[in-house]
Amino acid sequence: MRRSIRTLLGVTAAAGIVALGVPALATSASASTAGGSSTTTEFDYYGPYFSANFKAKVKGSVFVKWNPHHDTNKVNVKGDLYDLDYRTFDQGGKCAYVTFKVHHLGDPGFKWKTGPTYRWCGADKAPRHFDFWKFHVDGVKAQVCQIGKFSHYPTRCGDFKPVYFAKF
Repeated sequence: MRRSIRTLLGVTAAAGIVALGVPALATSASASTAGGSSTTTEFDYYGPYFSANFKAKVKGSVFVKWNPHHDTNKVNVKGDLYDLDYRTFDQGGKCAYVTFKVHHLGDPGFKWKTGPTYRWCGADKAPRHFDFWKFHVDGVKAQVCQIGKFSHYPTRCGDFKPVYFAKF
């Protein structure tokens, strides 16, 4: 009898804390946004995207933080690059390669600037993690390819795929 009453009181107390805590959190959040000084944030995942022959892969996440006036932002792209080509270099094996293109706010629709590129030669290892920031951006896209260990020319490239596009 004692145990059931104690359990009932514990459950009731927990429900009361949750019931009282949620409105308190909601009012503090609404108070901070009511002043107009809050920022807008977006978070999303992208990928997996592959090279044309499926021997390289990239996937990750995007975090976007807009200023209060919604006229500029900071975009953080994180991801992992996987080398899925298990052949040796003597057998024709290649490394994984990803290139990003960035479109800045206010630029014409056709004007994409080259962003960072990453290479990973590690089919028997963990993926390579990357992380970069870009500012004043409304679009990011990625292309996954393969590339020779000492080459400067990617091959077997897949199509450019969307990583982030601003929602206006």
